[in-house]
Amino acid sequence: MIRWYADNSEARSSAGIPVPDIYLFGGIAVNEQAGKELCSMIKRIKSTYRRAADFPIKWCFKDLEKDYRANRLTKLYSRLLQDSRTWRREIFSGIASIELSILISIIFSYGRCRETLLETKENVTRFGFSNALQRVGLYIKDLASESAEVILDWPDKNKRSLFDLEYRSAYQKGISAVYGSGYISGPLKSLDFSDSVLFTGTDQCSLLQISDLIVGATRELVEEALGQRRNSLGASLLKLIRGRFCGAPSMVIGRGLSISPRQGDFYSRVKGKVYELYR
Repeated sequence: MIRWYADNSEARSSAGIPVPDIYLFGGIAVNEQAGKELCSMIKRIKSTYRRAADFPIKWCFKDLEKDYRANRLTKLYSRLLQDSRTWRREIFSGIASIELSILISIIFSYGRCRETLLETKENVTRFGFSNALQRVGLYIKDLASESAEVILDWPDKNKRSLFDLEYRSAYQKGISAVYGSGYISGPLKSLDFSDSVLFTGTDQCSLLQISDLIVGATRELVEEALGQRRNSLGASLLKLIRGRFCGAPSMVIGRGLSISPRQGDFYSRVKGKVYELYR
């Protein structure tokens, strides 16, 4: 059984954009053995901090401050925040030694006004999921003998229908509910996927936490490609695990990382930055 653990992130293409116009969706595909190794690795690293083994980590660690304070772990939160570069690097070094595949979709929305971006966010989210799910379908088809399961972080505002509708169409018909085109892999049921998406919380699931870290690092790579960062931590950490992207190195664009639209300045700059990882 291969399980794909997927999370999302957002970014702005420039400082003048009122709300995020770049959406990332994806994560890691692992078999049972690799999943156990990843859980052991992240628990070992957390355990170097007293009482941290059972508490979550994320790329945007400041998002967890409220949770740590609610559990009277303010000192632990402060220490983890201070050491965040250290434990991130340790985790990525651990990822590099474990057999897994990374599949992430990166979507750029052309809208520029706040209202347009907010109106299109749900469609872009669905498109990102569909785009990534098609790559997972191809990945499982290439493996031939593996069944598959899709595990997602619990959706914002409980809007799981965005994912349920796309998955149902992909599973039953092999057709995207977003734009009507067929999955190259064919219907997911023919590849022995589970008949529904599973949802859980990143704060409870170590493997979703790893996906969150990878997607967060990928977001920083995109921001660096657009000139918003220099020598980002995210890009340096992705270099450690560059061999874990599906299709790496020659087919990483289109398999491990899908960039949409597949033309224009955004595409060429992100593609160029991705291939810098392999030089």
